[in-house]
Amino acid sequence: MRTIALFILGVGFLSGNEALDLIEEEVTGRPYVPLQVVEPKKDLPETSELEGVDAPKKKLLHLMPSPWLDRRPQPLATFENPEGVVTEASFGGLVEASYQRSKQQGGAQSVPTSSAASLRRARFTAMLHLQYATTLEASGLLDEAGWAGVDRLSLRHYFRPDTAVTVGKFRPAFGHFYATDPSVRELPELPSFTAQTAPGNTLGVYLDHGWANWEVGGGWFSGDLESNVPGVSGSGFLMGHLSQTFFKSQEKEEFSRWYLSGLWNFEENRSETLSGGSRQVLTSGLQFQSGLTDIVGELTLAHGGELGSAWGLTAKGSRWMMRDVLKLVTRYHYAGAGDSATKQRSGQPLSDFGALRVALDVPAADSDALGVGLGEGGLRANELHQIYAGLNLYLLDPHLTLRAGGEYTYLRTRMGESLQAWNLLTSVRATF
Repeated sequence: MRTIALFILGVGFLSGNEALDLIEEEVTGRPYVPLQVVEPKKDLPETSELEGVDAPKKKLLHLMPSPWLDRRPQPLATFENPEGVVTEASFGGLVEASYQRSKQQGGAQSVPTSSAASLRRARFTAMLHLQYATTLEASGLLDEAGWAGVDRLSLRHYFRPDTAVTVGKFRPAFGHFYATDPSVRELPELPSFTAQTAPGNTLGVYLDHGWANWEVGGGWFSGDLESNVPGVSGSGFLMGHLSQTFFKSQEKEEFSRWYLSGLWNFEENRSETLSGGSRQVLTSGLQFQSGLTDIVGELTLAHGGELGSAWGLTAKGSRWMMRDVLKLVTRYHYAGAGDSATKQRSGQPLSDFGALRVALDVPAADSDALGVGLGEGGLRANELHQIYAGLNLYLLDPHLTLRAGGEYTYLRTRMGESLQAWNLLTSVRATF
């Protein structure tokens, strides 16, 4: 994360002259990572709320959505028409290909060696900034077979510089790892427990508000699963988010933050949006960024559904070896499930291997549109440990990313059986 990304997000809510002055002042400094936050263009009048506030404090105002949740590279093309109904239109995309090879020892669930290579996702996005502080965003997904579904189709309107509502199909901002956009994720795939507990992209309405260094939001989402546009199915689920950020240095972008997200699923196993069918999920974490180093720790608790009572812990650390070019990324992931779960989502008795699912191949491209997804070559267990270490090479400022790493997985089933797996993960990601 770099200074220019956080800065542009912060000044995006200010009036025109103030924002231009602050941008000119910041760009002449030293940026951290050359990413730009794509935020809705807001036609907002002068407000007394910002009058008399000095520049450093203005940078901390109105941080919704969070810079670490909604960072994206600069779009391919942007067109402006200040006098029209559509004041600005931007177009961009993301293409990502992945290869994974795994070798397993012990256990009777799968073949000893497997490999998979595929187009992970191809996403094309159009964002239209309308009059009256409103933004329309649409994203479509493609895979090797062609059309895979609608990733996002949403309308976002700002009632005030710090208060907005989002309606449509979009990704619920649940936790750090899942809510971070795929175009800037440091690891090729999500932690296994996150993929089993986070809600997929679906129809919803979400209201968020930010003041000073606080962020709060909440909304309702449908339990319907549809690759294009889902409907209003069943009772759905409620989700809320609360976080606070403490800045130590605006120039070097040193900060710490804590966050808390929770959801209540009224449909449990009948919900199509939550792959694990959990009734309640709570995730909380801490993030520390200082200079070249970024550290995130996240704890997730889940109850109900095929998981029963389960918990997961993820710790990720990254450090620039060569600033803006080469980054070392490490992650430890743990998950455990009790014996209270007795049935799978299908209603069939739960496997003797356990309630946790672990993927050892590449998930389908439509997993972003249909749900989180864990691929087809999954294993089951009641306890898992995963350790990842890899390098990311950022090219073309940084629209081309090469990621390569290895992951060790240790599993224990409900029957006490042990299994080990070594997984090679490589990916090429291009954004435009």
